[in-house]
Amino acid sequence: MIHSALRAIKKALSAKTLAVHFLIVFITALAICSLLYVFVIPVLYWMSFGEGAESERIESLPVNIFIGNWGALIVVLLACVTGTYLQLNRNLYSQAKSFLLTGILLIVIYLFRFQIGDVVISIFQTF
Repeated sequence: MIHSALRAIKKALSAKTLAVHFLIVFITALAICSLLYVFVIPVLYWMSFGEGAESERIESLPVNIFIGNWGALIVVLLACVTGTYLQLNRNLYSQAKSFLLTGILLIVIYLFRFQIGDVVISIFQTF
């Protein structure tokens, strides 16, 4: 079973990527990840815990810090893995490659999210 899954991923990686499909998947995944990280997760925490000393203590727990930092990426990567799996089952290898590449690029971009944010903020401060 693992051997056949690796063979299917190998076929997907060797397939030609449709640029339009890749851009649509990548921009959608990046927008969803950004929206989750910047807006949805903080609002859900605020709605769940409110404000005050007790909420600060709850938010400082390691599991909550992990969810706050990595929750958005995990949700989007699960969607990319699901998309890859569905496309591989349909033998649409070029579309599966789009989801694989999107997942890989999102991991790299997410690891450098603070540096990218600093560059974007410094660009807008010069105007």
